[in-house]
Amino acid sequence: MKMLKTSKFFSALLLASSGAAATTHALPTAPPDSIAPRPAVQGVQYTDSRQTEQLRLLGNRNLPTWTGISVSVNLAGAVLSHATSYGEYEAALRLNFKNKYFPLIELGLGNADCEGETTHLRYKVHSPFGRLGLDYNLKKDKRSKNRVFIGARYGFSAFSYDLTGPDLLTPRWNTTTPFRYTGINSSAHWGEAVFGLEAQIWKFVHMGWSVRYRLRIYEHQHALGHAYYVPGFGKNTSATNFGGTFHLIFDLTQLRKR
Repeated sequence: MKMLKTSKFFSALLLASSGAAATTHALPTAPPDSIAPRPAVQGVQYTDSRQTEQLRLLGNRNLPTWTGISVSVNLAGAVLSHATSYGEYEAALRLNFKNKYFPLIELGLGNADCEGETTHLRYKVHSPFGRLGLDYNLKKDKRSKNRVFIGARYGFSAFSYDLTGPDLLTPRWNTTTPFRYTGINSSAHWGEAVFGLEAQIWKFVHMGWSVRYRLRIYEHQHALGHAYYVPGFGKNTSATNFGGTFHLIFDLTQLRKR
């Protein structure tokens, strides 16, 4: 009787052991220290445009009021002076407030030596001019050193020019009268609407260009008529004209890091 109970006990123990082993083999195993990898993100990722805009506005707000200063030279005017019959040498000094507002002054020397193909009238001028103005940076990120401008200028020039030509023949008396006027004093005022771009080339070295619509406001006109060329304004054959500049800029703007 005792032997029968003992054999039943061992049989039950053996069956329980085999069932546990089968259950163990049926379940997948994994190393205890392993972490299941995250599924790879697929598709196009989008940033929060509202958050980006808020960060940009915060960065713009943290800019100092006085941001820097720059000086520039107009390369286009200098090239025209050497390659054509008129042009100008021009430099500018520009202040920077919050990398947004740019008051500036432009000073230069305009020159022309032109002769009409049909009239053979020769016009010569070599006089200074100046402009005062303000540019506004349209670029949203005011921390960027690449800029998009709109602006306005007020220009003025007090100049002296010479106008000479062939002698005038008087048929009745068969005499000639010299056509030679030198040292004619005049002055002109004009306004300019400006659009321009500026890009950082290397550290503090920038390049930029602008297009300008000019409107003559006032000219002290001689009895001979309008001056052919006004320093800083350009050809004076009508009350309006278009012009342009190409600047090499040395920008000393200091922007604090984010």
